[in-house]
Amino acid sequence: MMWKKTLFLMVLPMVLLADKVGYVNMGKFFESYYKTVNANVLFEQKKKETQDKLQLMERDLEQAAREAQKAEEDTKNELLAQTARDEAMSRYRVRMEAFITKRDEYDRANRQAMNELRQTQFMQENALGNDLQEYVKNYAKEKGYTHIIDISGQTMNRMPLFIVFPENLEITEELIAGINAGHEEELKEAQKKLDALRAAAKATPQQ
Repeated sequence: MMWKKTLFLMVLPMVLLADKVGYVNMGKFFESYYKTVNANVLFEQKKKETQDKLQLMERDLEQAAREAQKAEEDTKNELLAQTARDEAMSRYRVRMEAFITKRDEYDRANRQAMNELRQTQFMQENALGNDLQEYVKNYAKEKGYTHIIDISGQTMNRMPLFIVFPENLEITEELIAGINAGHEEELKEAQKKLDALRAAAKATPQQ
């Protein structure tokens, strides 16, 4: 069996020499794709609309809570006549039911909105990822690459898969330039919109 291992070690360098290998940072390639930036703009806009809708519901819920609390306080106010306290108890029951209804509506809307955003993001990333993989495959055929290796991956402990690699063989920038050819201005404008949306979201206090 030792001779097989020796033969393998002798043949391996010849196989590697016969290959044409390129390295790409797929994370950077993905984020630099003009369609990714456009998709991110739409996603941020949709997220903002969702947050605005939920904030309106939150304000309604807070108002309902205040009304229920006020009615409850009236039921315990010994300065009020018994008749007034009984009326306050009736108001409290009605307003507490309204609060519970609004709370349940908000919880359902929040779960649905988060699920829709996650689903939208998942579908967008899949479609864009397929575009990029197809582009890389066609690029490899055209340029004669036998292997194009992603260097953006990480291990389970968040260490890079490739700590050292021949940087002169990285083709990330070539791929970015190629896939965005003819869309440079579109990419530039989309990136401005995306930066503005994210800056506004960051500056908005979280509820």
